[in-house]
Amino acid sequence: MAEDLYSPAAGSKKAGRTDISVVIPAYRSGRGLPELYRRLRSVLSTYGGTWEIVVVDDGSGDDTYETMRSLRRDDPRVRIIRLTKNCGQHMATLCGLRSARGDRVVTMDDDLQHPPEEIVKILRPLEHGRHVVIGRYAEKRHGLLRNAASWIAAQASWALLGKPRNISWSSFKGFSQYAVKSITRHRGKGRYLASLILASVPHDSIVNVDVES
Repeated sequence: MAEDLYSPAAGSKKAGRTDISVVIPAYRSGRGLPELYRRLRSVLSTYGGTWEIVVVDDGSGDDTYETMRSLRRDDPRVRIIRLTKNCGQHMATLCGLRSARGDRVVTMDDDLQHPPEEIVKILRPLEHGRHVVIGRYAEKRHGLLRNAASWIAAQASWALLGKPRNISWSSFKGFSQYAVKSITRHRGKGRYLASLILASVPHDSIVNVDVES
């Protein structure tokens, strides 16, 4: 299902750990990836410590993968994974989490809806013992239809997954190493990341932080 490709300098999955991993599921986003990379590089280099960016091509079928290869050639801290077919954002993110080597891991979208500059807000609670940190938007810029779909998804999460009602959900998340290990080794029936998180991590260790969109 997946073809794992890493730069020689990055090594294999079993290579030493790093401080921060950023996991990005990518689908037909080749044009935007260079800017996303540049902004991430600036933020992570300023933040300090070692870091990597793990990009997962979710069966794009266009030039996204070639763009990823170009980024990897220029920077060995970019690690790339290519899925052989489109599996959806949840599965692509989970694939990236399994390969991430960071003590703290951030997941974000590929379209700059999640500003890289907001990553610092996601990372801080992880340094103080939280296991899952979820970005919450004070002002959503999405259209009415997308906001309605998000509301329906939230209601389903509360009803079906037992999601705490005081927690807002988004794909802009941060995970401790404990959370990543617990989520990726979970063998329950749930395939969606939300259900894996709720089944694997104590709910009182999940928090929201306000981020800009």
